[in-house]
Amino acid sequence: MSQAIEYIIITIANYTTEQLAAIDECCTTNIKHCRYNNDKTKCIVKTTSPTLISNHTCYNFTEISKIVLKEEWITEELE
Repeated sequence: MSQAIEYIIITIANYTTEQLAAIDECCTTNIKHCRYNNDKTKCIVKTTSPTLISNHTCYNFTEISKIVLKEEWITEELE
């Protein structure tokens, strides 16, 4: 049985380089390629890791799709 994919939003400044590397190992996409907000302080991480998910608010695809439409997440490249 496959695990459900969930999305979480992390604030980059809250993590050390080592912690970000550990998060990156739990992601389905490399953290360097994740969606970042306008000021690059937050990113959306796609994961199936129960450990990573348990410490964050989880969003499904429909929910995260609505979040990225907010001004904070719309970058010039996407306009």
